[in-house]
Amino acid sequence: MTKEDCDFYRKALTCRNSNFGLAALAYLRRVVENRINDVLDLIVDAAKALGSTAPELARLTEVKQQKRFTEKIEFATAMLPENLKCGGSNPIASLHELASEGIHGKPEDQCTEIFDRCRLAFEYVISNLKAQKESAEEHVRAMRELANKPRTK
Repeated sequence: MTKEDCDFYRKALTCRNSNFGLAALAYLRRVVENRINDVLDLIVDAAKALGSTAPELARLTEVKQQKRFTEKIEFATAMLPENLKCGGSNPIASLHELASEGIHGKPEDQCTEIFDRCRLAFEYVISNLKAQKESAEEHVRAMRELANKPRTK
């Protein structure tokens, strides 16, 4: 995350703690919009690590070049690996709420509730995707080391 995104995230949390839900959502939305391409990369990496060969994976570059946030969220929602859908719910879909429902007409207290759900979804997805990517990379390294290790008889 860039310094600017860290600053926006800090402001989102400060606004949330002061019950300024609309402002908190606006700052969180900015961070999500700024980082969505990174999230897309992590999702595709996770899908590939799990052996997915879905034709949609090839669309990553095209989707990342899209200007519409909604299209990126829809792609991320569709590609999110099943193991990150706790209880059958898709946390990326919660981020779509952030993009539309809260900022575009909900009262302050409801924006605060939406922020809380979206924050949990955002943090859950990012932390788990990063952990999954690191685990897959570690596994690949270990397998390469084993393959290159001389066998004893």
